[in-house]
Amino acid sequence: PPTYPFLTSIMRPFSAVRSLSRGVHTTQSGLAALSGRELAHSSALMHLCASSTLVHLVSRALCAAAKAPSTLGLPALMAARHTIFAQFAAGEVVGDVRRVARRLSESGVQCIVDHSTEEATGSNARRENLDAKLSLLSLLAADLSDACAFMPIKPTALVSPSLLERLTEVDATSASDSFAEALALLDEREQEELRHDMEGLRRLCAHARSVRIPLLFDAEQTHRRTASL
Repeated sequence: PPTYPFLTSIMRPFSAVRSLSRGVHTTQSGLAALSGRELAHSSALMHLCASSTLVHLVSRALCAAAKAPSTLGLPALMAARHTIFAQFAAGEVVGDVRRVARRLSESGVQCIVDHSTEEATGSNARRENLDAKLSLLSLLAADLSDACAFMPIKPTALVSPSLLERLTEVDATSASDSFAEALALLDEREQEELRHDMEGLRRLCAHARSVRIPLLFDAEQTHRRTASL
C-alpha cells in the first residue's frame, strides 16, 4: 500500500504498538482503553489474519492496487486504510498519534512510536531515514514523552543491509572470534560507507539520550544478525 505523509520532511505513517507495560494486570487495563466496537473490530481482524491463505490473497491484491493508487486500486487501498491500517497504526499525522497515545495512557498503557519504515539499501534513503528518526525523537520529547515507552530501531534502516549480511557471513565462517578481522575484509569504499552509516547511528543514539527517549534495537534476520548486534 502507499504511504501517507504527515509532514513534508517525513513521508511515512506512524505506527504505535500498544505496549502494556505497567502493573500486574496490564492486559486487562490496556483492553479497558478500547470500546466494545474497537474490541470486536480488533478480534475479527486478528482471526482473519490467522488465515495464511487470506493474508496472501489480500497482500497480492494490495500490491496490485498500489500500482494504480488513484484509479482502479483506490477502493482496495481505502478499504485497507480504514481496516488493516487502523488496526496496526495510530494514524497518518502527529495529532492522530497524540490522541491515541493519550487515550491509552489513561489506562496505564504506553506506546511504541515509529514510522512504518522498512530497510532501504541506498545511501540517500538511509540518510532520509536518519533525518526522519531524529525529527521524530524531537517530536516525541515535546509532545509524547510520558506516553512513549521507546522508539524501535531496525539497523537495516540506517546501515547498509548488504554490508551487514557480508559481515555476518564472514564472521560465521571465520575461525577467529575477532569481528575486526571481518571488517578488514571489506574494501576501502565499503569501510567508508560503514563508517558513515555508523556515525549516523551514533548521532541518533546521542540525540535519543539528550531528549530522554529510549531506543529499542529490533533483532534482524539470522543472515545479518551478528553484524547488526
